[in-house]
Amino acid sequence: MKVLLVDDDNALADVLIRQLTVQNYVVDRVADGEMGWSYASTFDYDLIVLDWMLPHLDGLQLCQRLRNGGYGMPILLLSSKNQQVDKIQGLEAGADDYLVKPFDIDELLVRIRVLMRRAPAELQPILTWGDLCLDPISCDVTYQGHPVTLTAKEYALLELFLRHSHQVFSTPTLLDQIWSSDEFPSEATVRSHIRGLRQKLRAAGISENVVETVRGLGYRLGTSTSAQKLSPAVSTEHQARYLEGLTQTWQTHKSESIKRWNYLLQLSQTLKEQGMSEQQRMQAKQMTHSLAGTLGIFGLMEGHRLALQIEQLLQSESALSLAQIAQFQVLVTTLGHTLDAPPQLVSWAEDTPHLPNILIVDITEAPYIQQLMALAVAQGLGVEMAASTESAAQILSLNTFENTFEQDRLDDDLHLPDLVLINLVGDDADLGLAEANFQLLLQLVTDLSARWPRLPMVLITPQADFGNRLDLIRRGAAMVLEYPVSPAEVLEAIDQATYLSYRHSKIMLVDDDSQYLQQIMKLLQPWHLQITPLANSKRFWTIFTQIIPDVIVLDIEMPGINGFELCKVLRSHAEWQHLPIIFVSVHADQSTQAKAFAVGADDYITKPIQGQNLVFRILNRLKRYRAWCNQESAIFAE
Repeated sequence: MKVLLVDDDNALADVLIRQLTVQNYVVDRVADGEMGWSYASTFDYDLIVLDWMLPHLDGLQLCQRLRNGGYGMPILLLSSKNQQVDKIQGLEAGADDYLVKPFDIDELLVRIRVLMRRAPAELQPILTWGDLCLDPISCDVTYQGHPVTLTAKEYALLELFLRHSHQVFSTPTLLDQIWSSDEFPSEATVRSHIRGLRQKLRAAGISENVVETVRGLGYRLGTSTSAQKLSPAVSTEHQARYLEGLTQTWQTHKSESIKRWNYLLQLSQTLKEQGMSEQQRMQAKQMTHSLAGTLGIFGLMEGHRLALQIEQLLQSESALSLAQIAQFQVLVTTLGHTLDAPPQLVSWAEDTPHLPNILIVDITEAPYIQQLMALAVAQGLGVEMAASTESAAQILSLNTFENTFEQDRLDDDLHLPDLVLINLVGDDADLGLAEANFQLLLQLVTDLSARWPRLPMVLITPQADFGNRLDLIRRGAAMVLEYPVSPAEVLEAIDQATYLSYRHSKIMLVDDDSQYLQQIMKLLQPWHLQITPLANSKRFWTIFTQIIPDVIVLDIEMPGINGFELCKVLRSHAEWQHLPIIFVSVHADQSTQAKAFAVGADDYITKPIQGQNLVFRILNRLKRYRAWCNQESAIFAE
């Protein structure tokens, strides 16, 4: 088997070539997109592995050019970009698979083996997903050898998902692909057929979700656990050999990473006086991208994280502000300290813990804020600086929208920080700010609270008496700190405030009334909670074990399994004794409420729900639950 590797990172390429050669692959390697195009159009390869960020022609453009030219062999795209929209963009460009750096080498090898097994459709017509098989020639569908009967539309949907296993299909796209022009189905028809397909596959014995819903985007083929089982457990002996080879390779290529870092260091030292040209920005961006990939593959995760932050800072084409220059200098200096660490084996099977990202608004560029930023970076927080209220408003999208559609679109796409820190203190000579600047910052606090009500704000002020503190809290501050305060104390406050931020909390709504579920989701939307609605209570346990929610909201009367029974099932499990459960019901009588609390409810709300009542009841339960979890963790640690 012959593989073309297109990557300009010598260290990463060396590791990949070494591992692929051990697996008996023949590897050609080139370092830029144009050379990749030349090789791919001249020689025959069974697979192409290419990086996204490449000189001359990036990986996305190369992938598109290859597909437009009729190239049909598998393409595996590597990238540090880990957002859902980036993955979709890569797959839509023609890649067959997408792997985020840094990655586990064994996972890469498994994905390559899976891609290698795929042949052109005319040579291998059978489409498979675990034990589920679809034969396009005979139009037979089987699971573990037993026939599965589907309607024509259900069959067409399944075939489409199997043929494009990594593509997300929106509802309008499915209408265009499956239904003819003389049919006039609604989007509800698509949902109905997908529901029917899922039910028949489940009836055939498939417990996994073959067709996944990608919220806000559409549908795609799910991930089969049988494919996941292909990933072998790495033995201790294999780990030791791999780490030894990794260390040798790092020593060979460490100088390249140091050279890239030195370029960034020299650039950081001249930024204030000379600024940065567009050519320098692009070169620095390429340097940090390569550093992020290299350090990640060698397990130097602190350096990988810092390089990603620098790369993010360089995304903007506008000149860096003084605050951003200071941030750049701190990040680059800290990055240099990580290059002396030895390579580490990192397991990517578990989720990386979420490290808070904070936005610091400081229009005075106070020295103690610079110290705070350096300490925050050293402790692993993501930091972004705003040197003006206008810059902060742009980052947080506080502008006025012309229509609700645009606002909804931005709400889905915007990546907010986990916390905003606003400095209301002047310089050391005069702790007070100019009145005009002070009023601008107060207005920012008010606007931010109105736009993003659950985004916590920590304010540092020279006067924190009761009256001033009350005014700031009324404007939306989550925490008020009085200057002077040490950077360590500020970070402790940030940790507490982000702990109480519920933007990423998972809420499961169970009610057989679909319209009611939609109303509740709309009500909860401004709080940016992760909502999972469920109208079929019979699927409760399957969905519950997939998402493990932080709070469950249950209706009482539902067909099949009622809310009381679901509550008792959860409370019968030792692990879910303290999981918050809120009942929402039309029954206002005392006996029904008493029964709800008897089976294990934490709260009970009667329909119709009054405004934000449900929201605050959910947030209150979240606060109590997280406090309990924190206490349990502390006891366990002792």
